[in-house]
Amino acid sequence: MNVKSVLNWFSDNCVWALSPCCAVAAILVGVPFLSVPFFIWLAASLAWVMSCYFTPLRSYVGPARYYYQAGTLGQKRRFQECLDLVTTFLRRHPRDGHAYGLKALALAGLGRYEEALADADRAVSLKRHGKTLMVRGQILSWLGCHIEALSDLEASYRLRENPWTRFLMGTQYAALRQLDTALAIFSRSTRSVKQSMTHLCLADCLRLLSRTEEAEAAYRKAEKKARREVKSGRPSESHLAYSLAQLSQNLEAIDAAAAAIERDDSDTMALGAQALTNVRRRETDAAEAKLRRMLLISPLAVIGALMDPQFTPLLSEKRFRELLAWALGAQRQAQRQARERVLAERRL
Repeated sequence: MNVKSVLNWFSDNCVWALSPCCAVAAILVGVPFLSVPFFIWLAASLAWVMSCYFTPLRSYVGPARYYYQAGTLGQKRRFQECLDLVTTFLRRHPRDGHAYGLKALALAGLGRYEEALADADRAVSLKRHGKTLMVRGQILSWLGCHIEALSDLEASYRLRENPWTRFLMGTQYAALRQLDTALAIFSRSTRSVKQSMTHLCLADCLRLLSRTEEAEAAYRKAEKKARREVKSGRPSESHLAYSLAQLSQNLEAIDAAAAAIERDDSDTMALGAQALTNVRRRETDAAEAKLRRMLLISPLAVIGALMDPQFTPLLSEKRFRELLAWALGAQRQAQRQARERVLAERRL
């Protein structure tokens, strides 16, 4: 047993039990020597500090430090490191449903969707909670099972009315081309989930409904939010690239997409933004290369692109029709396997 293992054991088993005791002892000892106003101020200050820093502190010490560190890495799109840490956490806590949900998201980020769905199923079986259902709904949506995904997301929202879950429900209605319902959800989501992604989805919905001026205004808002997110260190370069491409700011869009791909070479939104700029410039060979690269990552992304009115003129060429047929074939197989798994889990 080395020093590191001793410290880890101490933080896992003793720190969180001893810390409250030490705090109470310090206050009891100090009370006779402090004035009442100062004691009230001290108690309020301690409460504020704990509310601000309790979760960050758990990222470094405590039983769940690997889980919280993995979550931070996942937000930064460092999926392999996230997967390694959450796997380490699960060795100690094999029945933690939320941890299996985080592992599922990490696997999905690496493109391992079948494994991700298996872990998402396990997360739901261990803890049927709003968060675990939301995770499984997201993974089902990435597999193209939009009806099943919507069912899980609605169940999640009934258990816990989370604005992000409602936004994800909107994406499924949009994928099912129920655009009026999706538009109503996205319009609310831009007020409750203040991220560039919500404005992008709203803008896409407006564009598909041929409400061009409103769509352009929404893309401009998405661009501004994405710029702020990139400056703050969030991995939103692909959102910036896509919004710039939709606004025909092609040179900036290419630079932002290149930055996104440098960060994560499996970012299909950034590749889609590059493909859109190629289509605008009538560089069909370059557009085909981007779409083929997307096909290796996510057939669903290729289907979404080629079925979009901005790309459908490409389907006049045989090579793009064949590309769409390959994507549809791969996607149908993934959907069938995912649906069989979901049906089997629901029978249990």
